[in-house]
Amino acid sequence: MIRTFLRILPILLLPASAFAASSPVAVTAEGGDLRAQLPDGRVLRGAELVGVVLPFQGAELRVDAARPDDGARAGDVWLYRLSVRGTDGQWSESCEAGAQAMVFPGPAGAVRLTCSAGAIGTCIRLGYRPWASTAEGVALAPYHRACVNLLRSAEDKAARIEVYDRIGIRPAPAPDAVFDAGWTVEGPVCLADPGPRANDPQAEIALAIMAMTGRTGRDGCTEDRAAALGALVFNRIPAG
Repeated sequence: MIRTFLRILPILLLPASAFAASSPVAVTAEGGDLRAQLPDGRVLRGAELVGVVLPFQGAELRVDAARPDDGARAGDVWLYRLSVRGTDGQWSESCEAGAQAMVFPGPAGAVRLTCSAGAIGTCIRLGYRPWASTAEGVALAPYHRACVNLLRSAEDKAARIEVYDRIGIRPAPAPDAVFDAGWTVEGPVCLADPGPRANDPQAEIALAIMAMTGRTGRDGCTEDRAAALGALVFNRIPAG
């Protein structure tokens, strides 16, 4: 059941200017890998950053652990355990229990931080790395945003959702899985099972438009129809 279409993405955006001039390091994200340049020109990355404290926006961020993400579909994704020093001087983990921090490059040299348990981090781990392109030169940033829209809009059935595409990042699931919807950077292009309308005026309007234009229900929303409407990623739900 689709509950809402677009939500604000919970990203901590660290602009390059956030690191004070007196800071002992300059921090960047190379893909999903955090890197820190020291005043002597040395560059620390990945596990070399464990124990380093990074100042930003008047606070301090400490790297407690770092490892490559063995579950990711590409080798340039890392998982970090980061702690933030509070005003009382105590350190607390930046992500909820069981989740780990992830980084990726933002605009103008910024570093974006997110947590592995959220839609943003999950879509990166599924293979939709927003900084990367396919071997054929297809940028993955729009696919990442479409994937995030999908997961954010279907939290009630997220554990059963099977995400796939037509560019070779994730193959289609078993044919007995039931097609559900196709997604773009703006939201769903059609809904095979719209369910009750979300308590959201914009979502209700979008559903009404799709219904009036024949883009809901099993006949109005098939994978081929969604692809023709511009969908980048698709999802199915296992039968039963």
